[in-house]
Amino acid sequence: MKSEQATFLESLPRHLTYKPVDTVTIGTRQIGKGCPVYIIAEVSANHRGDIEIAKRAIQQAAQAGADAVKFQHLTATKIAADTVRTDEWNGKPIGTFSDFYKSAELPNDWTPALIACAQEAGIEFLSTPFDTDAVEVLDKAGVAAYKVASYELTDDVLVRCVARKGKPVIISTGMAYLEEVAHAVRVIQEEGNTQIIILHCVSMYPPKEPADLNLRAIETLQRALRLPV
Repeated sequence: MKSEQATFLESLPRHLTYKPVDTVTIGTRQIGKGCPVYIIAEVSANHRGDIEIAKRAIQQAAQAGADAVKFQHLTATKIAADTVRTDEWNGKPIGTFSDFYKSAELPNDWTPALIACAQEAGIEFLSTPFDTDAVEVLDKAGVAAYKVASYELTDDVLVRCVARKGKPVIISTGMAYLEEVAHAVRVIQEEGNTQIIILHCVSMYPPKEPADLNLRAIETLQRALRLPV
């Protein structure tokens, strides 16, 4: 009897990607088959709206030996609606969705200063853009690669905008079906960009059991997409 994984893979289109890719280069580092592990320190929105906290996070990531540090470029009113929620977060009412995301905003005008801080610390600066304006800000600043969040993989406008910059694209997969990941890969490749890295993610913070990490999904992604995972 065939395994569930084998049966699933056989049900997928034969060629989800146009051409297999073994390695992708970010800055001066090759990533993929036979290469050393590339470690990215995730700062995300944990700067709390304070650029000095963001700079300290960059410096500490470099001191810890990370290869890159990653933030999120988002604008509250562009990522969430003004829908009122009655839920609480850490004991406090959320209010509107856009209010909830307000504290996570990274002002675009911080970008040059944060990149300069990263360069001084000897670490690569990366960020996840959540709208096309953020893509342009990061492109102008000269970032070496982009990250696309898993729940943005069906936003073809954003994905194409990122792909057209011709830089490596790291695709997150935590909240996406394999078919949606494959769709985003195809969209990027249609723009002539083959520099794609797939990031296996589990959107459970924190995972409770080792099995929650679902590490065998890495093998499934490799077999289905034929890209660095």
